[in-house]
Amino acid sequence: MPRLYLTPTQFTSYPQAITFAGQVAQLTAISGAMDQLLARASRRVDNYARKRIVQPGATTVGSGGISQGGTSLPVASTLGFDNGQEQAVILGSGGTQEIVPLVPGGVQVTSWSSPYPGTLTLASGVFYSHNTGEAVQGCYQEVSTVGSSGSSDVYSESLLALNQAAQLAQAHAPSFDTSGLTRIIFLKCYPIVPPLLKMEHMLPIDSQYSTLDASQVGIQTAAGYLRLPIGSFVLPEGLFRTTYRAGFAYPPDDIQEATALYAADALQSMASQGAYEIQMSKRRVKYAADQTVKSRYQQEAEGIIDDGNYRRRT
Repeated sequence: MPRLYLTPTQFTSYPQAITFAGQVAQLTAISGAMDQLLARASRRVDNYARKRIVQPGATTVGSGGISQGGTSLPVASTLGFDNGQEQAVILGSGGTQEIVPLVPGGVQVTSWSSPYPGTLTLASGVFYSHNTGEAVQGCYQEVSTVGSSGSSDVYSESLLALNQAAQLAQAHAPSFDTSGLTRIIFLKCYPIVPPLLKMEHMLPIDSQYSTLDASQVGIQTAAGYLRLPIGSFVLPEGLFRTTYRAGFAYPPDDIQEATALYAADALQSMASQGAYEIQMSKRRVKYAADQTVKSRYQQEAEGIIDDGNYRRRT
């Protein structure tokens, strides 16, 4: 799960590292321990934001490569991948390039020292063999249900329903361009990085996906949704499978600060040995975990994510 929005070296310049200098020193003495703590803090950022903040990783095929039909992909770096859902990789280039989804929880790190080599478990066997050094690009592959027509067109629902109101609307409209009718698909990660890698649709009466022309899809990059022309014959309750890249190229400064605060929240637990109530004079400690109270570090981290409008609302 090495999504690192803040490296151990970067963390040393934050006040939180100075506040918990003793705990940081203890973890630094153990190889990879600080890296894992910051990876968990980065994951907490994504969990609260309800999306991945930074783009998925790019690496190369690791030692030994992968043979046709294989599902265990060695990679030189697992940085930018996590054990969440709806991840995929683009393998190779040219005529042997292919997109293969990952198994949720399928990221194994073999070394917690940079660049964090490891193995990615694929959801299906590769169609081609891929040798050591070939390109591996992470991406997302989401399946969503097709919603209703775009609300920007007041006639769309009536025309699609083909009811009496639709007949009246058609009879009184001298000219109506149905190519303007659209459906909107919200993606879970944004900002979206154009172009879309692949767009597929399955009709509600079918069992296989068909590929659509992704170049005709309107991409609202910052808002994180797609506007699809209805001329591509899309029916309500069908399924869309969208393969795309999204997120910031690098962690924004405030996201790095939020990561440092989440790390401090974990370090505070080490310092207090899990207690949430301590009386300094004639030492009195209460160790029962209070699930209703968030630490000030967690509250500050969540406040930064909210203030920066990073949290997904749809």
